[in-house]
Amino acid sequence: MITPSSSPAHVQIRPIRADDRHELARFYARLSAESRYARFHAVGNGIGAKAVELFCGPEHEKREGFVAEAIEGERGGHAIVGHLCLEPGASDLEMAIAVADDWQRRGVGRTLLNAAINWAADHGIARLEATTFSTNSAILGLVASLGCPTHTSSPSAGAVVVTIDLMGILPKAA
Repeated sequence: MITPSSSPAHVQIRPIRADDRHELARFYARLSAESRYARFHAVGNGIGAKAVELFCGPEHEKREGFVAEAIEGERGGHAIVGHLCLEPGASDLEMAIAVADDWQRRGVGRTLLNAAINWAADHGIARLEATTFSTNSAILGLVASLGCPTHTSSPSAGAVVVTIDLMGILPKAA
């Protein structure tokens, strides 16, 4: 198991809940166009109601999502500043991550990814895959720094599939 690094100050990582719908939509609407493009590989103004329902839905056995929640303002309200989702894919789980522009390069992505790896390992998932642009040095560097075996392949021009092999950290059967 990967031991979570200390969370960035004032950020809590937790599984996504059904009551996160409004805040998750707000999070994606507030991302810069560049961050949304890096996450969805398309230009848009946020995510639609269907995507919000899927991300916040009740299915937590074969798919999971995590949010990074920050304390916001003097009243202590909470805002989502990062989201990672794990979805069933061709081989095990596909992973996608987004971090609010003001929170990037502050450890939020690493902490979200550690939570996802631990969840996947606890559920016997052998691999996580992420499709990203070959120019996305932030996510490629993050994955490379994990200490897990990784493989990178290029399915099409400009995009790569990064596979994180979790076999070395899966709990041993009793």
